[in-house]
Amino acid sequence: MTMTIGEYNTKRELQIANERAAFLRSKGSVPNVAGSMTLPTDNRVGRNCGVTAVAVMAGVSFTEAWNELKAIRSAGSRWTGATSHADRQKALTGFGVSLSNITVPRTTLSTFIKKHAKAGVRYMVRTTGHVQIVLDGMVLDQLGNKPVAKYWGSKKMVSIVSIIAT
Repeated sequence: MTMTIGEYNTKRELQIANERAAFLRSKGSVPNVAGSMTLPTDNRVGRNCGVTAVAVMAGVSFTEAWNELKAIRSAGSRWTGATSHADRQKALTGFGVSLSNITVPRTTLSTFIKKHAKAGVRYMVRTTGHVQIVLDGMVLDQLGNKPVAKYWGSKKMVSIVSIIAT
């Protein structure tokens, strides 16, 4: 499967996604398409929003993201999936995805999406105690993909916004 530029923020993101998909195919794995707003097929529900965000941004399975983050955190068997922003950045770098943080004024997730988010640009947004992916007014976390108006965390305060670096 080769992806098209319409699904990506930049030509570089498209190139990275195609290289990653080719690598995964060579290993006999079917990739979760980077840039998509769908959960990995092996997604888990729980205190693991950061793991889900890494899987979706990198276009890898939940298990691959889990294992990468677990190794970064040197976590034991009791780890439930909690991550820091630095953990997520290291994991994404390990998957060949580089993030850039962008500065936004103090705002809620809903207001960020309405006033600051650009059409066609995928964001990884850290809010109070949670991480989600945002694209074109839709929000994806481990519970699925919803319009921001119907998203349970729409009033949470935004603390960190990241995009894939070009």
